[in-house]
Amino acid sequence: MDKHQNQKAAGRETRPDGNINAYLSSGRGETDRASDEYLEINNCGSQFVRGTDMTTIRRQGRKDYQLLYIWKGCGYFLPPAAYSDGLHISGHKRISQEMLMIGEGEIVIYHPGQPQIYTYRANDHAEAYWVHMTGSGVAGLLSAAGFAGDFRFHIGQHPDLPLLFQKIIREIQRQQEKGEWVCQAGFLELLALMGRYHSRREGHAAVCNREQLLAVIDTMHNRYREDLTNEDFANACNLSVYRFIHLFRQLTGLSPYAYQTRIRIDRARDLLLSTTLNIAEVAAMVGYGNPLYFSRLFHKHTGLSPTAFKKNG
Repeated sequence: MDKHQNQKAAGRETRPDGNINAYLSSGRGETDRASDEYLEINNCGSQFVRGTDMTTIRRQGRKDYQLLYIWKGCGYFLPPAAYSDGLHISGHKRISQEMLMIGEGEIVIYHPGQPQIYTYRANDHAEAYWVHMTGSGVAGLLSAAGFAGDFRFHIGQHPDLPLLFQKIIREIQRQQEKGEWVCQAGFLELLALMGRYHSRREGHAAVCNREQLLAVIDTMHNRYREDLTNEDFANACNLSVYRFIHLFRQLTGLSPYAYQTRIRIDRARDLLLSTTLNIAEVAAMVGYGNPLYFSRLFHKHTGLSPTAFKKNG
């Protein structure tokens, strides 16, 4: 892995050629800290990537929270859970394979201690804003705004949001009396508007998501023999895997795996009763290469072995 340069102004580990335009809350001289107060803003800034790629790697995360807003272009972010589940990074190629593209109008939220690994590519001309905050009230504020259960959220492009980031940045730079209050108020306004925009999009997206989920159900019925994964279905719906599973269960009452299994078992029943196929052939026809596994699964769902079911039918 390339040697990284410690950029004190940003409080981050970044590539030496990274193009960063950052501003700190330097009143205490700390760039990464946790506070017992209700809400404090640690730092805030903007990133305009031109000419060279920029990769940020914080394997242990930070002590505070971070919210990033992609205003233009896009970035590539490794979901914190992917690293926590044992992903071992070995060079930028491996990172790129696991990253998700976060585009214009999306935000990313990191909680304290979550690994932070993301890249901005020069050709994408990313323009992003970020803020680090800490305090006992942050988790509740994020949840109340509708930002819980995932690390990425789509809120759309709104010109008032960069202006609010810039207001916080200016206040931090000027270091005037009661500046911390102004920064806190600015962040609360920023979060409230983001929550409002996200809620409006969610209402519209619910209709879109239903149609996408119904299309996934059609795919499950048409391609039940194939080993399609939750990742495949989530990508088709432009949702995170967590969000896809949650919405699918809401719509059908079953997990995607259980729904797929039900389709396969129902088809297997029909084949056992209406054809001369043997057990191994039926198993293969409904997507199970291992006849023994198929027999166990069939018995679990019907109370009979495939042989007994065929005989009794």
